Amino acid sequence: MVPEEALVIRPDGSLGVVVLSDSVGMVSGYPHALFKELGRLLAPRKVVGVDASVTGYTSFQGVRYFERDIAPLRPDVVVINYGWNDHWAAHNGKADRDQRPPSASSTGLAGSSRLLGVLAQGMMRVRRSSYQATGGEGEVLRVSLKDYRANLRRLVQGVRAEGGMPVLVTAPYLKPADDDERWLVLHRRYNEATRALAREAKVPLLDMVQDLLTRAEAFMGPPDDRDFVHITKQAGVEVAKKLAGVIHRALAARR
Repeated sequence: MVPEEALVIRPDGSLGVVVLSDSVGMVSGYPHALFKELGRLLAPRKVVGVDASVTGYTSFQGVRYFERDIAPLRPDVVVINYGWNDHWAAHNGKADRDQRPPSASSTGLAGSSRLLGVLAQGMMRVRRSSYQATGGEGEVLRVSLKDYRANLRRLVQGVRAEGGMPVLVTAPYLKPADDDERWLVLHRRYNEATRALAREAKVPLLDMVQDLLTRAEAFMGPPDDRDFVHITKQAGVEVAKKLAGVIHRALAARR
């Protein structure tokens, strides 16, 4: 069974929750910890969760994944957590919207494979310099800041059109020794775009950046070479508990 089918057979009265994310969700496992915590908070109401995290995905692929596979199933809550891959340098000098999209079968495989998430975390560490963009003139990003804003807005509107509640999440990072690294400048802009949309569209937001900014132990890797992108499973549980609280309060406010 593909993950989305859980929403098709969910019991009447249950809460259908989907997490749209990238390898951060896959490596940390926070979506599954979220479903468990929501189940505790909402008991005896049943929570049916779908982890729609896919390694390497940007908001561009997230929009298409949602519109093709998730929207028709009318989930009650959709968590939207992109940003990291969006501002990396484009492959072959082409933005994601100009690339040939993957097949539906390959998308399903990527979405269901935990191994791919682990491999992505390793690749980021090994090929860190080749992924980083500088934001310089003429440089092509996978998803421009303008398109990132448009993609998030499209997701928010799409979730609401199906009667669901969108929830935005910023992308935490480990603060480097050099606070002027170019990837950090870009990353802050994308996170601020997420915050701005949450304010403008009145979308519940979990902003975990400050909580994790200087906590090296919350990120993968050895003490002398931390991965600045991927949080640990323990930190994922932390994120899940705070995110569950945000969702719980927002659901209560809608009644």
